[in-house]
Amino acid sequence: MSPTLRLDDVSLSRDGTTVLSNASVEFSAASTTFVVGDSGSGKSALLKVAAGLLLPERGSVRVDDTDIYTAAESKRLALRAKIGFLFQDSALWANRNVLDNVGLPLLVHRRDLSAADIADISRSRLARFGLDPLAAARPHELSDGEQKAVALVRALVLDPELVLMDEPLQSVDHRLRSRIEEEIGAMRDRNCTIVAVTHDEDLTAVMAEHLVVMRAGEVLTYGPFDEVKASPDAEVRGILEHVLGEIVSYDTDLLQILSGDGPTGLGSERS
Repeated sequence: MSPTLRLDDVSLSRDGTTVLSNASVEFSAASTTFVVGDSGSGKSALLKVAAGLLLPERGSVRVDDTDIYTAAESKRLALRAKIGFLFQDSALWANRNVLDNVGLPLLVHRRDLSAADIADISRSRLARFGLDPLAAARPHELSDGEQKAVALVRALVLDPELVLMDEPLQSVDHRLRSRIEEEIGAMRDRNCTIVAVTHDEDLTAVMAEHLVVMRAGEVLTYGPFDEVKASPDAEVRGILEHVLGEIVSYDTDLLQILSGDGPTGLGSERS
């Protein structure tokens, strides 16, 4: 079963500036949720807190019934093996090659695997993206888009049940964009719980089942895509129009056609 992720009254500040303010949101199990908002609204911080990477000053973060910050260490480690995280800046290990970067989660969480096993699994995952020729390269030798793709392979190498992604399509070329979109679709098909921060209108139009709208560290609203898109709240609509542009005005039938869920019969209806 894919997990439910819930944040309750989460607050965080840095250098006297509020980053998150009493943020509460639930990410439904086996659903794809996109977090949107203007730059500086706290989206990336919310994602890192949700992943257990950034300790909040107040509030709780639960994966199903387990608080990821107060659970016993063994429980936290087991939970983190089920969570894949893609950083906005890729955050690759600079002094290690691509193969070692992809294998890092396996090294930490799969102590039963030999070094040769880890290398084989890592290489096979890179090959799915056509990145295996880069296995011996260092991060600085890659383009920004290649770094992002390698970071996504690393995030998924443990086949996580919960995947959090910060700007998954930023700086990627057309080929890698298509491959990343395919991988997100495959994760949806596997009923992963997916949470993504993005400014990409097209990706949101075809992938988002739920939306979270943020402003100045606050969660203004969240819920099913169509309900949030139709919000009568002027502030919510203003943010959506600013960050998502024309898709705010698209009707459900058109979005289903774009995503392959419409009358062509290529998929199921948007949940």
